Amino acid sequence: MPRAGDEAGFTVLEAAISMTVLAVALLTLWSTLVYCSRSNLAAEQRVRALNAAQAKLEELRAHRFDRLIEDYSPGGPVGDRFGVPSIDSEVLTAQGQVAFFVDERANPEAEHLALPLDLNADGDADDEDVSARCDLLPVRVTVRWDGVLGHQRVDLRAILRKEE
Repeated sequence: MPRAGDEAGFTVLEAAISMTVLAVALLTLWSTLVYCSRSNLAAEQRVRALNAAQAKLEELRAHRFDRLIEDYSPGGPVGDRFGVPSIDSEVLTAQGQVAFFVDERANPEAEHLALPLDLNADGDADDEDVSARCDLLPVRVTVRWDGVLGHQRVDLRAILRKEE
């Protein structure tokens, strides 16, 4: 039985503890929502960058094989760089680059392409520059941008083949 003078309800200390617990829970929920939103935006940016790199790779595949190196090299009619205007509304442009590998020997920059590789079908894989005559042409298409997660980059690699 309650004594006279005891009142039902919360004390100030109980109310303060409850509000602190609620504040921590809301802060945790808010940070989770912000993290998920940033991750979602970063994934969308990455997909758009991959699509742009894939489109450039398809453009290279459709181009005349014997003109690829000349046209897509620095200073060529098309050039080795391209803009990617639609990563998202905050990233106005991203920068793309095309790189060919014409040295058959092992190259640290081209580890992903399993060099050495006989690119000009002469029976060996030790030629320094096969750009004048190659049947296989390793290529890397890179797209770089500064996105919601900082500096980002995607690379697509392929070996283009001369059609007979």
